Amino acid sequence: MDTNLVLSADQLALYEKLYRGYFRWVVAFFRRNSFGREESRDLAQDTFLRVYRGMQTYRSESEIGYIHTVAVNVAFNAKRARKAAKRDQPEVSLEEILIETAPDPGSRQTGQRSKSPEEEAIDREEERLQRLWLAEEIGKLSPKLSSALGLRLDGLKYQEIADLLGISLDAVKSRIRDAGLKLIQRGKRSADGGRTSSRQGGADG
Repeated sequence: MDTNLVLSADQLALYEKLYRGYFRWVVAFFRRNSFGREESRDLAQDTFLRVYRGMQTYRSESEIGYIHTVAVNVAFNAKRARKAAKRDQPEVSLEEILIETAPDPGSRQTGQRSKSPEEEAIDREEERLQRLWLAEEIGKLSPKLSSALGLRLDGLKYQEIADLLGISLDAVKSRIRDAGLKLIQRGKRSADGGRTSSRQGGADG
């Protein structure tokens, strides 16, 4: 417990009520999301530590809704930490996201020749710039789209995302598809803008 945080008697009484009423429910929530028994209890304790720290700003809104929101955030962080700890976990690349959301995923080229070291260096730099662009553009998406796509890029499966966000599997797929299409459209506009600038620069020269 955060001993530096002093609650009023009413706030402390409300916290104790929430803890007694929902602790088992929160443990069950984590169990449903594939956490072990002991880990679920630890995460439930973490959840209520956050609830305790937020009691001074809690305005007695929907109790279950408030606790569920906190628990989802705790589960999200735990899932990310779990994925980061698995060094052999394959990374979900930008290409895979765009391929699975693009209208025509079969259009990519296969069987390309081996590239020279110079070409590979150029590809790596282009990929680095592409990821910087991706991070910036994801930040411009709506919270619904960015959260679903961000979790997918972190390597979570569709069902895991659905469980964490409390939405249906179809909703997850729809949000990721919509996010991918928006990124594709923005990428095309960015590329078109670059070609236009190049043509104008050539004409000026």
